[in-house]
Amino acid sequence: MINEGGHVVDGGLIRWSLESLLSAFKGQRRRREPLFRQAERLLGAFEAHGVPPHQLPRLMPESIRLTPQQTASTEAFASHLRIEHLDWASKELALRRDWLDLEGDQPHHVIHVYKQPRLLFQWLQEREMVRGNRFGSVHVLTEAIFEDPGIADGRFVVIYEEGFNEIDEKSLSRYWYLSEGSHFDHSPCVIDLLGILAIAEHFTLMPVGHVISEAATLSAEQGTLGLIPSALKRKRGWRPQDWVPLQYETANCETDRHRDLWEQTRERLLGDGLEQVLTLHKRP
Repeated sequence: MINEGGHVVDGGLIRWSLESLLSAFKGQRRRREPLFRQAERLLGAFEAHGVPPHQLPRLMPESIRLTPQQTASTEAFASHLRIEHLDWASKELALRRDWLDLEGDQPHHVIHVYKQPRLLFQWLQEREMVRGNRFGSVHVLTEAIFEDPGIADGRFVVIYEEGFNEIDEKSLSRYWYLSEGSHFDHSPCVIDLLGILAIAEHFTLMPVGHVISEAATLSAEQGTLGLIPSALKRKRGWRPQDWVPLQYETANCETDRHRDLWEQTRERLLGDGLEQVLTLHKRP
């Protein structure tokens, strides 16, 4: 092909360039489509929870199972995504169904147990029946390391973790918020946290402390922290179980402020009929 200036132009190159531009345009347009974004969100959620896209079929129930090739990429998965896949993913990872429908920024459910220790106790009883002998934990995310709850400041976040399956002997977990953005300068929040730790100990849930940034705790408070497993990869720095005094005795607290907080925690637990949480044989 010769242009008006008499120069030879490669027609094949022009066609290739136009086809590449058209393909890129179609790809960008498709990535904006809700179905594509839902597929991307679902695959990303499982990957954050430790399941690579090509291994996703190993978890799927037979009625909706796809092949590894069909889940290996967002493009492939979007062509096979069904409502049943979204429903299953929501239940399997304990994710908000509306989040998978691209509504809102909060992927995880929040269990509202503030000042309601009995409600938490009953909920953990139900989760224990589902979890069975699998791993369980309570994570406390703070902005710094504090040896005593009486001197802690800033925000904190509490998360419940529950094992639900394995892939190649690797445990998989799902997560719930027990607190999105509580404050140490508000005593009822700290009393609530101590109660959560005592109840968690009753259910043999391992407490794990993490240090995250102030921006991250603020994001949790606003419901924009994102997927929990990513936050739990941050630095681990302290032992929340040390905040629950030995034998649940107020006298075993380190400071006057700690003693005052724990005494109020005991009163709240006992007032809610949770004497069994404070059984001495649980803490030798």
